[in-house]
Amino acid sequence: MKKFFLYAAAALLVTVTAGAGDQFHIGYSSPDTEDSFQLLLIEAAKQEAVDQRVILTVEDAREQVDLQLQQVDKMIAAGVDALLVVPVNTSDVDEIVKKAQAAKIPLVFVNRNAYVGQRPPDNCYVIATDAYVEGETQMNYAGPLIGSDGNVVIFQGILSNEATQSRTRGVKEVISQSYPELAITAEATANWRRDQATGIMREWIKSFGRERIDAVLSNNDSMALGALDALKEAGIDDVIVMGVDGLQEALDEIEAGRMAGTVLQDPNMQGRGAVRIAVNVLKGEPQTQNNILPSELITKENLNHYR
Repeated sequence: MKKFFLYAAAALLVTVTAGAGDQFHIGYSSPDTEDSFQLLLIEAAKQEAVDQRVILTVEDAREQVDLQLQQVDKMIAAGVDALLVVPVNTSDVDEIVKKAQAAKIPLVFVNRNAYVGQRPPDNCYVIATDAYVEGETQMNYAGPLIGSDGNVVIFQGILSNEATQSRTRGVKEVISQSYPELAITAEATANWRRDQATGIMREWIKSFGRERIDAVLSNNDSMALGALDALKEAGIDDVIVMGVDGLQEALDEIEAGRMAGTVLQDPNMQGRGAVRIAVNVLKGEPQTQNNILPSELITKENLNHYR
């Protein structure tokens, strides 16, 4: 019989699955358990932990590098057999790697790729999507809808994050190569947050009006939805809005015709896959270090496939 325990305290969320056949204890460091997409990753990892009959401990780093390091130390001290980490800062993971290597336990970086185009260090693994391709895909679809002389605003995630940098670069390089007359009216970070995007979008509407905003290109769905909230408040319903993630609410807005599309980065494949990678390594089975999953464009035309 399996038992489930869930409790939260001081930035700590722990899920324990127990039953005959339990073998491993895996630690999971999330950057933000209030983020909609990160919650989907955690839920997928929890489901896979149940299927694999392993213990999964989840910590919330609250987008703080120092706190994430402290929590990694705590999980290692608690005797975890492997670590899954969604890094707070993809440019600052060396200490996490050193800690895992010193403890001689496998480390899986999930969702946020600190080793784009590189081989990860020994006993380290990556499961993520290609963020640059996501930005490219977003702009390649939006471009013909906007037109060559349109105006776009760009919402960025946390600036230290590789996904922010790569998605934004993908968008801008498509603009440069295929739509050189298109103007970027404004860009700003809303730190992946819906409420922050709503506030920024309100200011942009006041500053630029509808005339200089033909499209909103967002690094994630939460910020796209926040921008859409502000557009609805202003009575503007003809701006092209696109995100990345494939959140259910974004799919609802696509169905309603208020969002043009999103780019799916499947949280189920990433969350479940991260647990599988850790278990495979712990069992001594062959495991690829770089695991880059496909990203898929979702529009009204193919929406039913993703419901």
